[in-house]
Amino acid sequence: MFKRIITGIAIAIILIGTCLLAIAIQSRLPLEIFMALIIGVSMYEVAKCISRAGTPVTIWALIFTYFAILIGWFFSGVTGCIFAIIFSIVLELAYFTFKADVVILEVLNTLFVMMYPTLLLVCGLHLVHIGEVRALASLLLISMLTDTFAYFVGVSLKGPKLCPTISPKKTISGFVGGLVGGVVGAYLSTYVLDLLPITYVLIGDVTDVGMHIFVILCGLVGAVLDTVGDLVASRIKRIYGVKDFGHILPGHGGIMDRIDGMMFVIPLVLVMYLVIL
Repeated sequence: MFKRIITGIAIAIILIGTCLLAIAIQSRLPLEIFMALIIGVSMYEVAKCISRAGTPVTIWALIFTYFAILIGWFFSGVTGCIFAIIFSIVLELAYFTFKADVVILEVLNTLFVMMYPTLLLVCGLHLVHIGEVRALASLLLISMLTDTFAYFVGVSLKGPKLCPTISPKKTISGFVGGLVGGVVGAYLSTYVLDLLPITYVLIGDVTDVGMHIFVILCGLVGAVLDTVGDLVASRIKRIYGVKDFGHILPGHGGIMDRIDGMMFVIPLVLVMYLVIL
């Protein structure tokens, strides 16, 4: 627990420092570099998780994909990233077609890593590009408060398990607590810190009740997506027989073990920014 707390503090310092640097130099570049590093480490951790189970992965194709994403982002933003992933998929399929000793499992594993976590995190790269510090802060508030409330409520109340075959520690009470945390995060983002660009312009001349309903729905959907993302990661780790994706964060595991739920909240926050801005 002590290592987990210290690591959590260190993560917070790094995140806050990155955001402050971006604000100080009035550039989104620190956030983009931060996201680029997250993408690279996450791809490595998922690929290593798969390979540790004795199943093959085309490493050179994943390395190519990562650098193609960086080049695509530099020249064309998110469009370049998506094109880079599509081109990498075509290249991997061509590799399978023309190299006789490549088994289909290797191709499927490699394509899987190109989608999870790569594509979701590319959406995160685009999110910090259009929303900068506000977008990252909104994402963190909704996701981290969901996880925090779920953990403390689940530990305190216990009760029936949510998905015992996938994640034995998760409880229904924790899930409900996570829903509350998601709503709190959405409210903090909207009304207290003014991070999410939710205004009356978004849905016309609505009443305060309508706006509250909208924010609550955003929080609830964000909490559900965060939980689903966490369960997906747990399912993957259970299939490949590993406890954590990595060991880079003492007390937490790998980067993927910290952002597995958050990745699924990225599309929600991204859509909110794209629709509103």
